[in-house]
Amino acid sequence: MTIGTYGIVGRITMVLIIPLQGILKGVHPMIGYNYGAGMKRRVGEILKQSCIMAAYYGVFVSLFLFVFSDQFMYLFSADTGIIGMGSVILRITCLGTAFSRIQMIQTAFLQAISKFRISFLLSLCNGILCFLPVMLLFSVSFGLKGVLHTGNGGRKLCAQHRCNLMGESRLF
Repeated sequence: MTIGTYGIVGRITMVLIIPLQGILKGVHPMIGYNYGAGMKRRVGEILKQSCIMAAYYGVFVSLFLFVFSDQFMYLFSADTGIIGMGSVILRITCLGTAFSRIQMIQTAFLQAISKFRISFLLSLCNGILCFLPVMLLFSVSFGLKGVLHTGNGGRKLCAQHRCNLMGESRLF
């Protein structure tokens, strides 16, 4: 039941994240064209505005999911056990979703300015270097609740590493 519930939660969050994918697809060529034209101030403004839009949308989606988690789960199942567990999982998941898409914009930014190695390292950081150790630590320490909080802990750790790497590298 837990795996099925987590699958439903994954589908719900994916559907609500699609508009952020649109921002990402639009930002990538704009950054690339302006960076190639030497308009670094404009690139910085595009990056800033896209991160702000992603953050606002992420906060909105997080609040929306937090408030209406029961109703979203009811769309997929009438089983009260799945709805109850799914609402808890959805609320835990939405706490880390607010700013997680900024990482995708950072990756697109690095790809657009031909910083492929840094982009690749940051992608690895998110998926492997931060997520797996946090999952192992949290699952051993807190059981199922720890596994559910893995995404939030991994995102926080990865965000710290991303900011450090982007701040230390001379991107412009």
